[in-house]
Amino acid sequence: MRKTLICFAVCMILVVAAWPASAAGTFYLHDHPDYWWYVPADVPFYAVVPSTAQTYVERNVFGMNILEILMDNGNISMEVAAMKNTTIEAVRKSIEERFKPAVKDISVKANRMITTSNNLQCHFYHYEATGNHGRKVMLRTVIFERNGSVVSLSLFLDASKYTGDIQQYWLRLVNDSEWD
Repeated sequence: MRKTLICFAVCMILVVAAWPASAAGTFYLHDHPDYWWYVPADVPFYAVVPSTAQTYVERNVFGMNILEILMDNGNISMEVAAMKNTTIEAVRKSIEERFKPAVKDISVKANRMITTSNNLQCHFYHYEATGNHGRKVMLRTVIFERNGSVVSLSLFLDASKYTGDIQQYWLRLVNDSEWD
């Protein structure tokens, strides 16, 4: 009986330890060393993310799988968020509202459908505003929808930092990502 209890306890520990990993996405090598393929859990989408960031945080918030990619000591944030059973408009509204308390003088630069280089239709939403720190900030997001799944790619940063490698990382993320 004691062996059975020990075996059961070990099995439960292994199941509990593996449980968080089941909610995480997967990274794969990309042809270019500055990028990885990232596949969110439960959504058949392949995102091309920079491999050179300082921090990668995967989390599950209320059933939404999120990969947060931090660069420039956390001053630049890219996100890949995937969820089922929602709409582009619901996701766009939540992204728009997320930082409203921290910004003022919002100027919406884009709120329309676009087609990526991979010929995927997505919703592009972009605003610029003044952050609490007094500098011009930018939010850029594209939202893909297919068969009840929605994937949003978002970039949050000071507008002056949207140049060089950061701009290329964003453009590659948007244009090279694809559905399975």
